[in-house]
Amino acid sequence: MMAEQKTAVPFSKSFVMSTTFKHFYKSIDISTSKSLKRMEEFEGDKEKGLEIFETVQVLFTVRKMLEEFESKNSSLFNNN
Repeated sequence: MMAEQKTAVPFSKSFVMSTTFKHFYKSIDISTSKSLKRMEEFEGDKEKGLEIFETVQVLFTVRKMLEEFESKNSSLFNNN
């Protein structure tokens, strides 16, 4: 006996990619914001301040990489 066929839910690569990247950007923004807020806790601790700065710098770099990927691969994000 064949498995019952459920109502097909449409699939869209562009929707999946757009949604995934939206979550990437949101996560980066949250991490950046929370990292910067931690600076106050470590005022006077140059080593920890540098670590926070480097973390924010890496997050910024990752965001730029995502933006470049999205720009160079726009066909993945278009609903065509």
